[in-house]
Amino acid sequence: MINQILSIIETECQGNKIQFCIETKIKRDLLYSILSGRNKNPGVNTIQKIKIAYPTINLNWLISDAPEKYIFQEKHYQMIISELEKEIRTKNILIDYLKSNNLD
Repeated sequence: MINQILSIIETECQGNKIQFCIETKIKRDLLYSILSGRNKNPGVNTIQKIKIAYPTINLNWLISDAPEKYIFQEKHYQMIISELEKEIRTKNILIDYLKSNNLD
């Protein structure tokens, strides 16, 4: 599981272990204990925190090195689309406000 966690840190946090700890809410000392091999079997709580922070990570890959690192579900895509649409609406409201007040 060490290699999988390192892979997540590299791809999701650009190698920044502190960012990984912040995003997953895993304490730094626990992360370093896992990465050093002192804690060979991270608990369910740790795995759950990783999954919550990175919902597209395949749990089978994380715990057993299954071939697919990511899972993509329609629900996840819809969530991303919804968030982007909300952001676009917010920006459009701001643009309209600025234009109506001649602040553009």
